[in-house]
Amino acid sequence: MKLHYFKGKSENFGDDINPWFWERILGNHWEMDNDDDYLIGIGTLVNDRLPQIGHLHILGSGAGYGRSVSKIKENWTAHFVRGPLTAKALGVETSRALIDPVFMLER
Repeated sequence: MKLHYFKGKSENFGDDINPWFWERILGNHWEMDNDDDYLIGIGTLVNDRLPQIGHLHILGSGAGYGRSVSKIKENWTAHFVRGPLTAKALGVETSRALIDPVFMLER
């Protein structure tokens, strides 16, 4: 599974923490280059800039920026999303609106 996150021209703690965070949560096996699955993690990432191939696993991302995505697509699995506004925008059950994963940092 490949990690998809925003990589800007300048440093941004919320975006840049993704590799460090997910390695500690999921271990080292999560980033295999030969896999077409993507982990969509910390950040406001659910928009038109998402990878167009493979299967996307949304783990706490929020919707916004770019052209917003109106409904979840066939090749996406929303395991959980940032909050109720993202759940509503994607058309997923509100029970999947949990929290931004960065709040697990204390663990």
